[in-house]
Amino acid sequence: MGVPKNTLTLVLSGEILLEELTTGLTSFHSLIDAIGREVAAGAVIDWRVEDLAPGSARASVRGIARREDDQPKVEQVVEAYARVGAALEAGRPVPYSGSVAKAAERLVLLIGDRIDSIILETEDQDWTISRPGGAINGLVEGLPLEPAYGAVEGRVQTLSSRGGLRFTLYDTLFDKAVSCYLAEGYEEIMRGTWGRMAVVEGMVKRDPRTGRPLTVRDVRSVEPLEEGGREDYRRARGLVAIGPDAPLPEEVIRKARDG
Repeated sequence: MGVPKNTLTLVLSGEILLEELTTGLTSFHSLIDAIGREVAAGAVIDWRVEDLAPGSARASVRGIARREDDQPKVEQVVEAYARVGAALEAGRPVPYSGSVAKAAERLVLLIGDRIDSIILETEDQDWTISRPGGAINGLVEGLPLEPAYGAVEGRVQTLSSRGGLRFTLYDTLFDKAVSCYLAEGYEEIMRGTWGRMAVVEGMVKRDPRTGRPLTVRDVRSVEPLEEGGREDYRRARGLVAIGPDAPLPEEVIRKARDG
């Protein structure tokens, strides 16, 4: 029996104000509600907050049907959410009723001066919706548009084992939340990693405009990093010459750079 698909995630990317975050979460709820009324009619589903991450304004919810017999309908909502995300990313019409399409449109309308993109995620996939031209203009040279194998360094946070192990990584360079999904059977590699700096390897999807990592999927390696202690700076004394004949800082940097 496969892992149940019951988690939905919304990410707002950019400089997020409280008002916009509130509007985004309200629109997220409206979209889930509209999808549920269309594809899971008759089921009462509670969408419980699974994760709220301030970096990138990321929210994940997990669907629990009040009647056990209705739990398969949660997966139907997840599948429909995926179709909505794929349609929005490709610029196609949303393949559902007007209420679902309008709810999706309200999310897209959040994209503007401060919010440069939104990301819809499920356990299996994610879709990035940018403002017009955002996915083409200003691309980082040589950066693939599709996920590619790579590594992201950051601090591991927010481990969750419900519906498959997933976690949030705050990357070192951008200090933004990155959604990470472990490959099946690799749960043990997360032992003792919570709160630690680590290098996570997998299929990395990046923002094509900035190079910022958005998600890492099929994670098969999480390598914890040793972090310096509070007194480590004392051991560095004497490594660089000081005094009237000492080289200038820029000379030291140039020699280190040029080898």
